[in-house]
Amino acid sequence: MIEIIDDYLSKKDFKRLREIFVDTETVNWNRCKVNGTDKNFYFTHIAFQGIHSSHFIHEMNPLLDKIKPKALIRIKVNCYPCTENILKHDKHKDFNFSHKGAIFSLNDCDGGTYINKKFIESKANRILFFDPSIFHYSTSTTKKEGRININFNYF
Repeated sequence: MIEIIDDYLSKKDFKRLREIFVDTETVNWNRCKVNGTDKNFYFTHIAFQGIHSSHFIHEMNPLLDKIKPKALIRIKVNCYPCTENILKHDKHKDFNFSHKGAIFSLNDCDGGTYINKKFIESKANRILFFDPSIFHYSTSTTKKEGRININFNYF
């Protein structure tokens, strides 16, 4: 099941998350390969995984208050740089067990996520709920700002 909700956060809460992850350079990003190649990459920031969390974890509260997870598995902020053409990444499962997931978009762009054959475009302040243990894949974007989202895995 897929659920898409636009204008998910208040303007104030959304603006705060954008300020942190899009409009400033305060985030410590890690460079990761996409499709196993150095030429296709993206940046991630792990806000929470296991018992470890970054100093940005408290900034996720407006989202967590609405999502209401029983238990968190991971919160990962993704930043896909712009590419000349849209690149489709390999199909993957976030984890091999059924759980809940959400992708919250911090900006508008022409990239997005494919679940089965359905394309969900990244749109600022849009959240996508789905089971990330099913195959899905992301894309890059041709927009200069890149594609920036927050990925939640939880129960």
